[in-house]
Amino acid sequence: MRKDIQLLADIQADLPMIDLHATGGITDALTMLDQELYHLSLQKTLACRVVYGIGEGVLRRAVLQELKRHPLVQGVVEESSGGSAVIGL
Repeated sequence: MRKDIQLLADIQADLPMIDLHATGGITDALTMLDQELYHLSLQKTLACRVVYGIGEGVLRRAVLQELKRHPLVQGVVEESSGGSAVIGL
């Protein structure tokens, strides 16, 4: 599964996107992330891109920690461009 996710990230695949970098803070971002992941899982989506932005890394760390423990997430690959990750559901 991780190889598949890495391939999607490498080719910049057109994936559904969860954009968190404009949310009101970490709590709002994590709430939105959880809601969007459940919504995507109901649609049988297999992968998506999560955008947390480039900054001091506070939101990045919180989002990646949440993704790694979330029951719907099968794998996480940070994109080399920074500010986002591709996840498998």
